[in-house]
Amino acid sequence: VAHKSEDLEAYLTEAAEVSMDCPVVISKFILEAKEIEVDAVALRGELVMHVVSEHVENAGVHSGDATLVLPPQDLDEVTVAKVVEATRKVANALSVTGPMNIQFIAKDNEIKVIECNLRAARSFPFVSKTIGLDLARLATRVMLGHKIQPYPVDVSKLTHVGVKMSQFSFNRLLGADPILGVEMASTGEIGCFGSNREEAFLKCHRAVGGKFPEKSVCISIGMFKEKLEFLDKAKLLDEMGYTLYATPGTADFFHEHGLKAEVVVWPTENEFQKGTEVNIIDLLKKKEIGLLVLLPSNNKYRRLKSFESPGYLTRRAAIDFSVPLITNIKVAKLFVNSLQYYKKQNNFLPLHPSDARFSSKVLTLPGCYLIQTSPISTNWTQASADALSGGFTSLTYIDDNVGRGTSPESLRLSADKAKEQSVCDFTLLAVANRTNQGVLKTVSDKADGLFMYPESFDGSDNAVTPWMEHFNAWTKSSPIFTRSSGTTLAALLFSSFTSSRDVHVCEVRSKEDIGLVAASKSHSSIRVTCDVNVLDLLAPLHESKPRISQSDRDALWESLDIIDAVSGPPGLVLPLLLSAERDGRITRDWLKSRLFDNPKSILRLPDQPDTYIEVDLSRLWTAPEDSVAAGASCQGKILRVVVNGMIAYMDDQVYSKPGAFNRVTEASPMLRGTSTVEKQLAASAHAAADEYAVPSLEIDDVVSASNDDDDTGRPTTGLKDGQIAAHRRNMSKKIPMLPNSLHQGSDWIENRRLLSVKQFTRQSMHVLFNVAYEMRQMISRVGFYDILRGKVLANLFFEPSTRTQCSFQTAMQRLGGTVIHIDDGPSSSMRKGETLEDTVRTAECYADILVIRHPAAGSVQRAASLLQAPVINAGDGVGEHPTQALLDIFTIREELGTVNGITVTFAGDLKNGRTVHSLARLLSLYKVTIRYVSPDSLRIPSDVLDDVASHGIEQSEHTSLDEVIKETDVLYMTRVQKERFDSMEEYDAVKAQIVVTPKTLTRAKPHMILLHPLPRCEEISAQVDSDPRAVYFRQMEHGLYIRMAILAMMLGRA
Repeated sequence: VAHKSEDLEAYLTEAAEVSMDCPVVISKFILEAKEIEVDAVALRGELVMHVVSEHVENAGVHSGDATLVLPPQDLDEVTVAKVVEATRKVANALSVTGPMNIQFIAKDNEIKVIECNLRAARSFPFVSKTIGLDLARLATRVMLGHKIQPYPVDVSKLTHVGVKMSQFSFNRLLGADPILGVEMASTGEIGCFGSNREEAFLKCHRAVGGKFPEKSVCISIGMFKEKLEFLDKAKLLDEMGYTLYATPGTADFFHEHGLKAEVVVWPTENEFQKGTEVNIIDLLKKKEIGLLVLLPSNNKYRRLKSFESPGYLTRRAAIDFSVPLITNIKVAKLFVNSLQYYKKQNNFLPLHPSDARFSSKVLTLPGCYLIQTSPISTNWTQASADALSGGFTSLTYIDDNVGRGTSPESLRLSADKAKEQSVCDFTLLAVANRTNQGVLKTVSDKADGLFMYPESFDGSDNAVTPWMEHFNAWTKSSPIFTRSSGTTLAALLFSSFTSSRDVHVCEVRSKEDIGLVAASKSHSSIRVTCDVNVLDLLAPLHESKPRISQSDRDALWESLDIIDAVSGPPGLVLPLLLSAERDGRITRDWLKSRLFDNPKSILRLPDQPDTYIEVDLSRLWTAPEDSVAAGASCQGKILRVVVNGMIAYMDDQVYSKPGAFNRVTEASPMLRGTSTVEKQLAASAHAAADEYAVPSLEIDDVVSASNDDDDTGRPTTGLKDGQIAAHRRNMSKKIPMLPNSLHQGSDWIENRRLLSVKQFTRQSMHVLFNVAYEMRQMISRVGFYDILRGKVLANLFFEPSTRTQCSFQTAMQRLGGTVIHIDDGPSSSMRKGETLEDTVRTAECYADILVIRHPAAGSVQRAASLLQAPVINAGDGVGEHPTQALLDIFTIREELGTVNGITVTFAGDLKNGRTVHSLARLLSLYKVTIRYVSPDSLRIPSDVLDDVASHGIEQSEHTSLDEVIKETDVLYMTRVQKERFDSMEEYDAVKAQIVVTPKTLTRAKPHMILLHPLPRCEEISAQVDSDPRAVYFRQMEHGLYIRMAILAMMLGRA
């Protein structure tokens, strides 16, 4: 690039000396312009796929050296639209069939084409990896005339950002000037991914061998404009605690703008300057500078004397002494922003699933569950690591004390050992023997099931009785497992039938036993399930010592529908089954159901969100000679195991850390049945139970753990410091009350009053949500949960209600209780003049719990002050509606996975909307942004704004949805409440000012959700109901589970 006329003259003179016959092409160079790349595939001139990327550096740096970002972070939508349209026109004009790459230059929303290459560019692999689509394969299929699907990937829905950075070898090129220009200088490149541009950029910097400065940064900037542009970033470095060095001109500029920087002098006369002044090269040599930002005035024509300049000597010294060097203003600014992000992450770079992208044919399956009922022969770290390497994200252990049966002490030791050593989720089974029935009653809340491995029966009553007693004594909410055969199995199945107990039979391996299980399954009154060892299905039958007879194996294959799960050596289960699928012996659905769906149901486990495994199906192999399946045909290799959004295993290495995992059911308690409600609630109540995350992975230390707040409250695989302690059940009462531990932060339970959202903390909310989640699971399985039999709910509704009244009534009935209804209708004594106080006192005589709705704010609190029975506020005028707000938070968590980091917009009648008042206060417990949209006369009350502001929440008020719809994650609509207006004229003036239509949602995020407490009037068009973002009816369903949980917890029944 010739910046001056003498530079142009020098270039042309050199060109003439090379050849007088060859022409010189001169192009105009546009300064301070953005460079944009488009990689595309076209078919007969029509685009079938295109991807737009942006360069970090301004135009003037060769595209092979530039830093590429996808999706673009700084491009204006108008500019992107123009680039795409220009790409379409070029493809059409050239009638392109195949790949193409176009480089654009953009400035002030005006674009120009730099060049168009009708080939796959160097950016093709990076773009393909980032978007998850092999563009080269797509282009090849297009050129071969194969049928393809245009735009198979929606780039706008990427959840990660990719950055491509170049690798340079200046340290191997003695004397080379490490400065970038229009000539390509890089010798390689790296691509990395992150949750944002800064994270991906830092990973790239680390991947190319760069280091992060620890204490000091030296800055030298030639141009005044760039000094001014970098000033804010220099101040940011100072705020982050870095010592700033600067060359004289830059230091003077910083001092003039109030920024302290220590002056360093240039080297002169090709020597390091001696004396009292600080010399920049001396500092580089001593490694006292952690980063050098050296921005020359411009990339001038490189005369010989340029290689004698102080700037060159300093740049070269940075390379020779291995100090990170940045010579571009845009890269320098992004680097500082990235450092700030790094500091906010506590100097920690997480490893996400998107960090590894596979080119082979990959099968993605949910995390598998391994039912392992043999004692752990190795240490539990190795056993759980083996499970992870086989694609199992949860492993079942049994108490080590198999010979003598479980005791409280043995179970505690086993639980501690599993907790300390396991590198994946686990469940823990207690072990029965002939005499420990009474002991097991005291540990049922600390185990996830009971395992029975009885000796052979002689058929006498005395032999059967001890095991029959286990069926009667063990809590019905927890599963029972047995490994037995022949008459022993028959006796146990008979015991399960007579005691109406579900039972799971482990490792069925004979024709007789599978027949017994099949016969037992025909009885609808009990649920009998079984698993088989994969070796009994697929391992070669060696003549010398076969595991199983051929006739027994044939019987198992004939009974595939009877088999519910598959167990066996973790590293062989999936490869052997995939090989069987390849041979057409089983289906993919059968495989998935036997490794995931059925075991999860048998073990009664909650979901593992964002948990999956990836298997390379191209890997075909034979089990080695020293294997228990020696010679068996296998398919597939586990590439990666992701647990709760974090990588636990990849490329033959375990990344999860021992001690960071816990019992699945302890981490996310389940309400399994009548006798364990108390157990599950108590486990939920502990401080860390819902803040429980898989360890994130530091790039430098793949086994370090993260304590990031997960907020989903779902079961994951690790605990922070302060582990969950076990809680003993009070077995002396037939109907035990909730333990005191649950009341910490839950005064609404302790005081038996749910009147305001101000009674809740995030922790106590998550306790409630865990219970509600399990209520939903129970209803989906059996339709009811009969724990409040004999209890009576009084529904006192003195204001119209459909959803709240019906959901409380249904909740009570689903829990086995009954409901009486009182209102102010013609049959009510209130029509005769009876006061609210007398009415609620009367209702208390007949009911165990009261749910009250009243049109006057504060009326429910007044009524509650007179009563001894539990009271729930179902809405008091324009005051609060706490149970609605709780179900709204529950819905947001269920639909979006988290409440943190989202923008919530309330729209409609915010003045009278009690649901808004309550929900806004609850949301202030999270890290959210809140927007309020309403007519001026229906603005949110100032007391609500003040309450929310006291938590440091960003809020703003608006009069139009158009102002906020694009940034909104949750749109919460409310009706304009006609009954609160003094005149119809006032109501008519505002009733239809804010309306959501399908057109409104075209401007909204694709994953935004639309909520409404209902009933609705005109504020949401009925045409919106079919939009998947409209979740208000699912929102109402969630209200049932929340209110079931509230009733169960307030009445303390277990």
